[in-house]
Amino acid sequence: MSINSVDLSLFSFINQTLSNDFFDWIMPYIRNKTTWIPLYIILSVSIYKKNSRDFLLLALCIVLALIFSDSIISNNIKTMVHRTRPCDDLFMIDHLHLLLKKCSGGFSFPSAHACNHATLAIIFGQYFINRQHGWVICIIFILWALTIAFAQVYVGVHYPSDVLVGLVIGSLNGIFFYYLYNKAIIYFYNQQKQFK
Repeated sequence: MSINSVDLSLFSFINQTLSNDFFDWIMPYIRNKTTWIPLYIILSVSIYKKNSRDFLLLALCIVLALIFSDSIISNNIKTMVHRTRPCDDLFMIDHLHLLLKKCSGGFSFPSAHACNHATLAIIFGQYFINRQHGWVICIIFILWALTIAFAQVYVGVHYPSDVLVGLVIGSLNGIFFYYLYNKAIIYFYNQQKQFK
């Protein structure tokens, strides 16, 4: 069995076999970026209250990480691969359980949604991991990114391989930029000690 046939079978299972009224209602909200704005605000306020320096450096780290992941995926990989989204594929569209009024624009592979949310999940997970209940918080963030990736397949805008590769790239991206954030924290801490 080829990778492509496994991908199509898994897509069919998620998009059609698992279809139900509850998922039909909630999955479009889960994959919508604006749904998570309150979460970002709560996290920002929480981090800022604990340490404003952490907040500014972490915010800069996240902005740079998202710019980097978007430029790699949207401007490079997607334009090289040119994979059509399931909801835009004329051979697939009659078999889809479609939930969106209109298919997302652009190409399908890999998923920028999955990549960006994996990046955020890994950065936030690493930030909170050494705090109280850190492992629980970290697992929640990972499950959050996985649920968004699942929703992308469920609503028919991505194949499973699209989101899987997006999650891997996003995770590596998050690890790298959190490493840079840690280096920046150590540097600024040392600079402050020198001037005391």
